[in-house]
Amino acid sequence: MPGNTNTTIIGQKIIKLDTKTGNFSDFISLKKPDPYFRPVGLSFSNDGNALYITSLGRSEFHTSLPSGEKLPTPTIWMYPNTGIIWRVTHVSGVGANEPPPMKMQLSAALAVTYNSGPPPTTSVFNLPPGYKIEPILWNANVPGSVAFDDKGNMYIGEVGFSYVGLNTQVRILKVDHQTGNVSVFVDRGLDRLLTGMTYHNGMLYVSDGGRVSTVDMKGMIKDLIVALPGIGDHYVDGFAFGPDGRMYFGVGTATNSGVVGHDNPWAKAMPDFHDIPGKTIILTGSNFQTHNFLQAPGNATVTTGGYVPYTTPTKPGQIIKGDVKCTGCILSAKSDGTDVKLVGWGFRHPYGLAFAPDGKLVVSMNSADERGSRNIANDGDKIYVIDVSNPTNLGKFYGWPDYFGDAQPVTDPQFKSPLNNQTITPLIKNAPSPVKPALVADIGAALTRIAISNSSSFGYKGQAFIGEFGTLAPQTHLSAASSFGPYIGTVMGKIIGQKVIVFDPVSGNFRDFLTLNTADGTFRPTGVQFSPDGKALYVASVGLNEVRTITPSGAVLPYPLGLPYAFEYTGVVWKITHS
Repeated sequence: MPGNTNTTIIGQKIIKLDTKTGNFSDFISLKKPDPYFRPVGLSFSNDGNALYITSLGRSEFHTSLPSGEKLPTPTIWMYPNTGIIWRVTHVSGVGANEPPPMKMQLSAALAVTYNSGPPPTTSVFNLPPGYKIEPILWNANVPGSVAFDDKGNMYIGEVGFSYVGLNTQVRILKVDHQTGNVSVFVDRGLDRLLTGMTYHNGMLYVSDGGRVSTVDMKGMIKDLIVALPGIGDHYVDGFAFGPDGRMYFGVGTATNSGVVGHDNPWAKAMPDFHDIPGKTIILTGSNFQTHNFLQAPGNATVTTGGYVPYTTPTKPGQIIKGDVKCTGCILSAKSDGTDVKLVGWGFRHPYGLAFAPDGKLVVSMNSADERGSRNIANDGDKIYVIDVSNPTNLGKFYGWPDYFGDAQPVTDPQFKSPLNNQTITPLIKNAPSPVKPALVADIGAALTRIAISNSSSFGYKGQAFIGEFGTLAPQTHLSAASSFGPYIGTVMGKIIGQKVIVFDPVSGNFRDFLTLNTADGTFRPTGVQFSPDGKALYVASVGLNEVRTITPSGAVLPYPLGLPYAFEYTGVVWKITHS
């Protein structure tokens, strides 16, 4: 090639092209191999006196993981936080000094690092006497789950997403139980959202995107169950391994209440996606008219029914086939991912699962929101206790999308929303009688993960600790909206959710354990897990989530009631002990 002086390294340079002759020559090239220089973006300054080059950062060809485990196929390995922006200027005159680089000061958001700055305060919390809470990791990036291996090492799953449209890196961090060293254990190969993680038989089991995967102790990822429909509003949820050795996990629904509508932005990318029942159903033909958000702004409306794609009406008597890989269900499988079976369907968002000492499965579920084409008001979150050892309990119907509250029909006036100008009727013709919940919790509490206490020293032995993310009213629950506007963390003068409760699976009673004494949008508990010895409870809070009518930079959002808004590097992992 004319003018090419670099014969040992392919690429990794900037060339000059003469557009008249077609000849080119090297302008910037490497003297020796360097995986960090990967130029992708070039732009001149406004005055043309400087060329700026964006380099992606360190990229290498790997045949093994950093842990040493051989990869099944060689791959290109890219490293985060290694990119560089270079500035190139022309120095005239022999011996002239290079101009000093532009002086830059990083904003607080860019300068933040894990555990930098003062630790978050504990003064906002209420706990029973004798209990102590302390932060062990802060400024974390959307931490949503905690797990421990058999050596006592702790793993923290960073979700990779939060409200609304905050996409971050999916990672698993590792905390060494001997040194306390925190390192990145896995930073690639997992899909958004990393919503569940548990340790079992030498492996981390994770739910990522529409999959169930394992991660071995060297960081190798293996997909066990794929093509799960947890890719709409909700996702593949948490795990629990039962006394039978089987893996139990939840799959959330695609929609709020069975009908794809303007509150489902994923329909733009997945126009054919919709909810799938666990068993074959017959539809009533109930349809809903909504604004067509897929078109340019205007007054066009579309008609959509239940269990079908957006803009698709349904007919009375229409049959929708069931599938074991359904939405709104709990499934079980062998630990290798085979023999997938339906445990129950008609759940909305079965977020947390755990087995009580008597072998019964405890399930926490997020209930319907007051949004979309088929708004449902006053539907409190739910807790179920299921005896999965009894075969007659398997495959039962739990009510969604036609029963809410305490297994009451959707036609009950309490579920009528003022946002609806259409009559809400059942979607399923002659639906089975639903299983009633063990507990109906607060509206908008947003129940999350579950951990069972097995320690007399910690207390509450045999009882379930359940996180509550808290409300994002008035986007999700109009009836919970404050008359003073969408203030952070508090509606109608009270804080809804944002706590950890204790639930007795035997009696069905519950009580508050960890609560806020003041409104604080940063405490959003999602992951709860006891240490291997049962003496400490760890609570992962994804971080600051608030309702905003303007962006942090001052731009007015086009939503009169505000928009849920999450912030990076505001997550905290808390440790609670009993003295």
